[in-house]
Amino acid sequence: VYNVSSGTYTYTITCWNGSQSATDTVQAVVQGNTYTYLSVSKLARNISQNSSFLNSVNANQGDMVEFSIDVYTNGSGNAPATYVKDILPGYLDFIEGSVKVDGYTSPDTLLSSGLYLGDLYQGSHKQIKFSAYVMSGLPVGTNVLTNSSRAWASSISEVSDTAEVVVTIQGTNPTATISSQKTVRDTNDLNTPSGIYLEDVNTVPGRVLEFSIVVTGTGGTASTDVMVHDTLPAGLTYIAGSTTVDGSVAGDGIIAGGINIGTLNPGQSKTVKFRSTVRENTYFTSFVTKLINTVTVKGSNNTLAATDTANIWVSKSGRVLGATDIDTGVDMSMLSALLASSFGALGFSGFQVGKKAYWRGKIAQLRKAA
Repeated sequence: VYNVSSGTYTYTITCWNGSQSATDTVQAVVQGNTYTYLSVSKLARNISQNSSFLNSVNANQGDMVEFSIDVYTNGSGNAPATYVKDILPGYLDFIEGSVKVDGYTSPDTLLSSGLYLGDLYQGSHKQIKFSAYVMSGLPVGTNVLTNSSRAWASSISEVSDTAEVVVTIQGTNPTATISSQKTVRDTNDLNTPSGIYLEDVNTVPGRVLEFSIVVTGTGGTASTDVMVHDTLPAGLTYIAGSTTVDGSVAGDGIIAGGINIGTLNPGQSKTVKFRSTVRENTYFTSFVTKLINTVTVKGSNNTLAATDTANIWVSKSGRVLGATDIDTGVDMSMLSALLASSFGALGFSGFQVGKKAYWRGKIAQLRKAA
């Protein structure tokens, strides 16, 4: 049946053979096509400022705002098993127990799995309201917080609408900065307590050094994804598995791509430690070698990196300066005494000494005194 208006139609059928006839009737009910769809309208108002419901409202941090969601059934049919759901943006804090449907308190599932509205009949309408607080901590500038609502029913397509809360923050955004402090200790030095770390340390080949890096968040806001990268100089060998962050074992990437120690709030510190071994005696060609160890620290939102250094003075044992034919066997205590007593007398620069006889006498005195 087509091109026929809706209604009830009666059809009569008559059969006749020339002498007799038979008649019967049939009724046909023609219905129009059934088409049902939903529509949703979303508005907001500032309760703290007693504003009206609008598509976009202004608010301050700490204000209470209210949202209105109107769901309509349109067309010629019903909307079975209708749901509505709200997606609240960041910086809006939902007030539990504030959901109402047509003025009646309803479950808070509106913001999770969705709020069940039941079967909505042709031309019906439901109004849902709920409230939220504008949270603090918004960045400087104009912040548009967009709240979205969705409605759907069984075999009926989903529809949605949005409303905005505009929060303007005056001032200047705080910057995130970071600092680092690099120190070192000789773990084999029994004369220095284990908790004492220095910017400069004297050592000899083969010893184990422990480095300490204190990283501190500074500035007005947190530093995020803070990377710590250490550059070991030639003459030091990293000890695998020795890196810790605040005492917890970390990965071995500190001398490669660096390690991520996470977020540092202003004033918060984390301590990174690791160990290395001083190369063997034959590696060093000078009587005293200065090694500079450098750390670089930078967060993903830091404009500038922070760097610091620690100095390691390695004294080669077995030979003294140019006296290649004198086997001294000098150790750290003897070396310290030797340097302390000789600097002023010789007035040398860079440990350049010309008289072998002088060294023979000094070494003999030190050995005798020891």
